[in-house]
Amino acid sequence: MHWVLESNLHDFGYLCLIATLKRLKIPYTLVKVVPYQNILLNPDFNTFDKEPLIEDGIDIFEDFIFPFGTMGLSRIAVERNWTPGSLFNNEFTFERWSQGFGVNNLLNNHYTILKLSDSIESYPHKHFFIRPCEDNKAFSGMVISKYDFILWQKNIMANHNPLAKLNADTQVVIAPCKTIIQEARMFVFDGKVSTGSYYKFGKKIKYREVLDQDPIIAYANKIVSKYQPAKAFVIDIALTHEGYKIIEINNINSVGLYHANVEKFINSVQTCFSEHNN
Repeated sequence: MHWVLESNLHDFGYLCLIATLKRLKIPYTLVKVVPYQNILLNPDFNTFDKEPLIEDGIDIFEDFIFPFGTMGLSRIAVERNWTPGSLFNNEFTFERWSQGFGVNNLLNNHYTILKLSDSIESYPHKHFFIRPCEDNKAFSGMVISKYDFILWQKNIMANHNPLAKLNADTQVVIAPCKTIIQEARMFVFDGKVSTGSYYKFGKKIKYREVLDQDPIIAYANKIVSKYQPAKAFVIDIALTHEGYKIIEINNINSVGLYHANVEKFINSVQTCFSEHNN
């Protein structure tokens, strides 16, 4: 397996990923992605003295390639038919995975789907949670006030670009705010959790590896036995006063690793997508 990593990521999990790939002697290449053009460049490319990493659409990598970075790199992987490439597919929409897992298992089970151009004047909550319907990184899920949403909405309408990821026709999910005790990200391969990381306790950002004996592991394995959008994916889970609930799922090629066990993550990728298993 040859890993292709974007060079402009510098968070803790990403740096651990590079260090661990190097320690395990697993081949990887750092690249720079030109936004919206599906072009790969050397990470230190500039217009004066460097040549592109890939010319004329001919890839220099091996047969099995696992990309890790932004959605832009995932789109390139799809365009160039890399294997396993990007695991992103049509199941990564709120409507599809909410049906798959069951609405009652969702944190935002009392949700409304609308376009960014739709009026929310009659929406009963002054503050609410909002996220895109698609896992396209158009914006990050967040809590917003009705007042700020309307200002944001007016700005989008005034600068409407139908080709942009975020435009008047973008479908979003809104839902009442919920009290969350802790949040964790779980990495799932072949229907089983490989590793995970807590990333929020109450309102405080705090990272810690999810341990095998933690009860959230048992819940995650139980819930993903109901539905799997891809051979590998990421699921974010919240502990609430009503028990564990699903926050969202994400494409495994384009997520933060936080403080997950990076060696477990790498070994799971290598095993799940080895030539023997494909």
